[in-house]
Amino acid sequence: MSRELETPTTFPTEEARSLEIPDWDEYTASLPWKVMLSPVDPTKGIVEAWSWIEQEVVRALCSDREVGDHIVVGPAGFCSREGAGNGIYVACSGEPEAAKRILEAYKDRLPRDADIIVDKGFLQDVASQMPLASVQRNAPERPSTTLHPMNANYQMLADMGASIGTVGAASSGTLGCYVVDPEGSWFGITNCHVLEPSEVSKEPLPRTLNPGGEISSPSGQDHGIVLAQLITEKKKAQEKFRGQFFRFLEDTDQHVTVRKGLKAAVLQAEQMVKEYKKKDRMFGSVLKGFRGVVDGAWVDVAIMAVKNERRGDNFITYNDQSLAVTGWEEPSAGTLVLKIGRSTKDTYGTILGQFSRICKLRDDSNAKKSVLVTKEWAITSDPKVSRLPGLHFMDRGDSGSAIVRRPNSSEQKVPAVGLLFGGFVGQKVPDLAFFTPAGRVAGALQKLSGVYLAPACDATVPAFKFQEYELKHTPPETEEVLGDDTAQDQQGESGVVAVEDVPDIDWTEKQYDLFRDL
Repeated sequence: MSRELETPTTFPTEEARSLEIPDWDEYTASLPWKVMLSPVDPTKGIVEAWSWIEQEVVRALCSDREVGDHIVVGPAGFCSREGAGNGIYVACSGEPEAAKRILEAYKDRLPRDADIIVDKGFLQDVASQMPLASVQRNAPERPSTTLHPMNANYQMLADMGASIGTVGAASSGTLGCYVVDPEGSWFGITNCHVLEPSEVSKEPLPRTLNPGGEISSPSGQDHGIVLAQLITEKKKAQEKFRGQFFRFLEDTDQHVTVRKGLKAAVLQAEQMVKEYKKKDRMFGSVLKGFRGVVDGAWVDVAIMAVKNERRGDNFITYNDQSLAVTGWEEPSAGTLVLKIGRSTKDTYGTILGQFSRICKLRDDSNAKKSVLVTKEWAITSDPKVSRLPGLHFMDRGDSGSAIVRRPNSSEQKVPAVGLLFGGFVGQKVPDLAFFTPAGRVAGALQKLSGVYLAPACDATVPAFKFQEYELKHTPPETEEVLGDDTAQDQQGESGVVAVEDVPDIDWTEKQYDLFRDL
């Protein structure tokens, strides 16, 4: 048997997966506010009224410290136990009641039946208070999937949703899906920021990628996590061998069987470590990428060349049925969707609609904040089909996932409606994810590659009409918000982390060095 290896840090991935889902009726009965289940399109009156007050509301939210540095606001429909309705929806990384007070001041300028819908991050708040035996008291309010990824295992044929990362990087992202051009050539797509080298992560926008960088699947980060688990299992087998072998030295059949079993367990564990180290993780290379604000909305898209021997497929499993992800489709509010990501794997959600997204970006001195306002499509998870209490639609590492429309009962193929690029991440925060819609993704891919690219499961390219546009970074006007020495950073004060489309890095350099050498 080989010499022992030093045990690295291990990650109990099964702990989060083992939590049972509480009874839905009991779970929602304790919620202190209206439960959003499946939004409906807001009425024309709400949309028109919002157009008149939008700039004023955005400015008021920008100037208020309590609402935090990451805010989403706009017209939306909703359903609750009291029935359907519609109004102005707001979510923020700071104090929800502060955002509500601001919007209430404008309620007299909205239709009489309009409501102020405040997202309080209710799943996380309630999960910690649930008196159910099925929810462990010492369990985290929200399962951490950043370092406990659910889709990090090695796949010889990497399917959509697989873990990817540039070689040498300490971060992970998601293979969105495979796309094909009119000549039948295959490519992979993801976010540009997933494949950006770490040294350019703080450079000014726009950011572009040129051919060259090597890509692995799983990422180096996830390779280290899985390898650490295998090494831990090997050490457990070795310790069991040392502790029990010499208690069974007689020549009886029972003792011989036990000795053989102990030795076989050690050899098997050692073999699994050796085989995993030898696996070919090279998935492909970077072709092109772009990240910036175009016409008031984020575009964050990259194309990858893929090794033929590693290319998987574009199939998803829904209600125990295998479905092909084929073609593009424009999103609409109320559409039921799903995604497969590196961290949270398969999650289900509903498109809320298109909102104003406000990001207050601090400078290095923390004295000033520039305010960036864009229009983004947002998704919230469908908690009734969520696999774990408090599991968001996305987490760090899910960046680049394809957003897929959930099928009707008779459909065998489903289209992609967009590409996930960011969202709220942290404890007790709104469950919102942001994505670039299909038309803008298809347009960006066409500009980057020079040809039309679409998701497919064979060499046939599904037709799709999209508006062509130039990939030119044109950020909206920003304004400076002066800070003071006594002001506290909202992020540090509340523990909230707002993902502003940055590489999904959550490791220290020391931790990464530990796994890189294994």
